Amino acid sequence: VEDSFVLPILSKANNDSLMFKLDGMNVFLPNWRKCADCLLPNENLLITINKLRPTLQEKIIFSSANKNASYYLGQGWSWLEGWGVWSDAASSIINLPVPKNKINGINLRVKPFVVTGKKQEQVVEIFINEAPITYQKIVFNESTLSTITIPLDAKLNLGNLMSIKISIEKPISPRSLQIGNDDDRKLGIALIDA
Repeated sequence: VEDSFVLPILSKANNDSLMFKLDGMNVFLPNWRKCADCLLPNENLLITINKLRPTLQEKIIFSSANKNASYYLGQGWSWLEGWGVWSDAASSIINLPVPKNKINGINLRVKPFVVTGKKQEQVVEIFINEAPITYQKIVFNESTLSTITIPLDAKLNLGNLMSIKISIEKPISPRSLQIGNDDDRKLGIALIDA
């Protein structure tokens, strides 16, 4: 199983199913605990939603320094870099296990792809679990670190997993802007932490 599918699978799996890391691969074993003759993998190898669930006030760092960062990133992201990760599509997904304690919102620290004189603004739209009641539209006019605060409505049934969709109005590559490199990624916003 690819890293981006681990949290969505775990959020729906029953307690008898296991996910573990073996030789760099994520292996999902449906109903494995029900198998009387099957060995259980070492507890340290198990990947569980609770191991990936952040505690209250804990930040998730989206960089290559965080060995679990790729589990939180769904479709639409580039590779993890030492400082964060760029979106690389018209929409990008972040999957976060819902904290056990009630939370009023989430803060995403981001940096929009805005280039003076070439790409004057970046427009993003944000949805939680595709719900229109959580929709936000944000216009960035500068390429500076910013915080997007996403309030969470108490009536919204998040379940085990919160899927944050960031839609980019007009992603564009640095190469097409002729800003001195051959980077063909369709950039929109960089994600630093949540």
